[in-house]
Amino acid sequence: MDQSREEALLKQVPDNFLITPNNYRPQGRDPTERYSGDSPEKYAVWRYEVDQKFDDDQILFQTDLKKIAYARAQLTGDAFSHMTNWKMTTPLNDQTIESFFTEIEFFSGTSDLTELAQSTLLTIRQKSGENISKFYQRISVLWTRANYSEPERIRSFIKSSNPNLTRNILHLEFSRTQQILQALRTVENRKLGIDNHQPRGPLFRNLANAGNSNSKPIPSLSSPTNNKIPPKIQSFFPPTTVKPENWTGPWYQPEDNPAKLQPGESAVLAAQGRCFRCRGSGHKASDMTICPKKNKTSRFVNLLDVDCSKDESNDEDHLKAFT
Repeated sequence: MDQSREEALLKQVPDNFLITPNNYRPQGRDPTERYSGDSPEKYAVWRYEVDQKFDDDQILFQTDLKKIAYARAQLTGDAFSHMTNWKMTTPLNDQTIESFFTEIEFFSGTSDLTELAQSTLLTIRQKSGENISKFYQRISVLWTRANYSEPERIRSFIKSSNPNLTRNILHLEFSRTQQILQALRTVENRKLGIDNHQPRGPLFRNLANAGNSNSKPIPSLSSPTNNKIPPKIQSFFPPTTVKPENWTGPWYQPEDNPAKLQPGESAVLAAQGRCFRCRGSGHKASDMTICPKKNKTSRFVNLLDVDCSKDESNDEDHLKAFT
């Protein structure tokens, strides 16, 4: 109970009036629903509400036996039957409220939730079409059950989120998961704005139309031996505009005024690992915090790589560089 509220109530009581369990009016509320033990996930809410009742009405629960009697009354089904049997067969000296709760946790399987959550976090990934806020709500429940520390949550969040989002923030430092969530929301909203402003068809449609175009011939991807950067070398570098050491393959500097993309030219740029926006190496047009043309919206740019759900890049390897 709130301290100021308690003090106000005490002022209304005469000095010679003695509060006892018999004349005390309960202030706390009973749990929303009785716990049956069939759902381990519901135990945490039930336990919190029972503990809150103990705290609000301390005068009614001055011994463990009184707490056990109340908590058992808030059970139903198999859980009630099991804990009634526990009450009748357990020596009186061993009947503590903590041992009571421990027995319920063991009976319902709640004690296994931590291990199950830790196992799930090893393989969890953001689903296709799932926005970052929904994914955060889903994974944060598992962090709590797995007793993850804040640094563990940060690593888990970055590694399991969509690589086409996280690759834009790998160069930043974060101390809390809320900061990561806000950064990814910003990237997600900007990408959505670009997709709505420049709707695009499938890649094969662009390539098919290229054959019927009167524009300049499309360079072949298989003829030049240096068109493709070896993925195992390139993938270890986070997005950049400066040529890293040990870079394999040709390096292209950003262009001040790049020409309009010709049909099929985007496939060549993608094979060379170049940005559609500035034509430079080492990053994509979706890396809006890196690209020199990030503040310039060009109607000549076809952002084929800005897609949160169908990314064909090796961004998982960028995460390996982060961790």
